[in-house]
Amino acid sequence: MVKIPQLKDEYVKDINIILNNSLASVDPFLCVSKYIEFEGNKLKIAKTIIDLTEIENIYIIGIGKASIAMAKAVVSKFGEKISGGLLISKIQGGVIEEFKENKLEVHIGSHPIPDRRSQECALRLVEFVKKINPNDLIITLISGGGSALMTLPYEGISLNKLQELTDILL
Repeated sequence: MVKIPQLKDEYVKDINIILNNSLASVDPFLCVSKYIEFEGNKLKIAKTIIDLTEIENIYIIGIGKASIAMAKAVVSKFGEKISGGLLISKIQGGVIEEFKENKLEVHIGSHPIPDRRSQECALRLVEFVKKINPNDLIITLISGGGSALMTLPYEGISLNKLQELTDILL
């Protein structure tokens, strides 16, 4: 049996700092919010600057397991400027109510194996983007899991076959 000497307090502090910084560096909310800024009628996302004077509506489309947290970051920066949006995720209850005031629809797909809900999510997204106009801005948030949460198999491929293939690949 190997004995590990008790860690010194200074090491524990350093370990906590490293862990906290590591977690913050991959937090979806923090990762998105640090790259969004407003300067008058200009929106700056990372190094891209968008003039908002010609923009009629701003929509959020989010797909993936982290899309809820990423959308929260966008909403925290944009507030009432958001015209609406659609999020597809795998979430727990309670989050849907939070987005109603920002006119964001939240749809729940299945992960890691797509199911009927995942197909419904994909069809809803297709319908949603049909209403978007050329002068609208779409902020698209994509994270892992999207191919299962939102799936629309090619014609001739059944959902059952896609589920079998996904199961094999896992």
